Amino acid sequence: MPKSSTSKTASLTINPYGSPSDKAKKLPLSPRKSPPRDNKVLQVTNVLCTNGEPFGWLYTNAYDIKEQLKALANKNGESTYIGGIEFKSFSNLTVKWIKQSQVGNLLWVMRIDDVGVSNDFSFPMSAHKAYANKVLRAIVAQKLKTLGEIEVTPDLTLTDSNMEEMNNMFGEVTGGGSITDALLEEFIAEADDDLEQLI
Repeated sequence: MPKSSTSKTASLTINPYGSPSDKAKKLPLSPRKSPPRDNKVLQVTNVLCTNGEPFGWLYTNAYDIKEQLKALANKNGESTYIGGIEFKSFSNLTVKWIKQSQVGNLLWVMRIDDVGVSNDFSFPMSAHKAYANKVLRAIVAQKLKTLGEIEVTPDLTLTDSNMEEMNNMFGEVTGGGSITDALLEEFIAEADDDLEQLI
């Protein structure tokens, strides 16, 4: 989309120094539409593998936050800032646009690669839900979505067929009701300090 000559483009700060600064790399982001382009509620689902281990997250109606999701999957060791909230860089997060699948259509899917393989830069599996909640807090803080435009759906456990399809779409690397704003705000509240430090 061409830049408008009359409005500034929002930016996402990615900073290797641990805090926002002039040295931080800037990524261009699409400014928020008002109302949102698709005028639909962002749905977020924590996804589990068939064996119960974390697989990743599904984002439906995520047009307004796609650049942020892609930035979170950076593997260059640089922190990502969304809405002033810092996210660490992990070596095994991958984001992909899925047009059609067994679990849904028109999805942005973030997958935790190499589940079961851990190193110093791997995503901490114990922070699976805490990370999803932190992303939502950041999206609200950056005013890309309001609490009323977000729905957290029940966890989804993939079947063997779902797993095979998703892994093929990514390439191998080695339904729920809405809740009130107040309940959602409580639901996505910060986790304990130990988990927040991991992400």
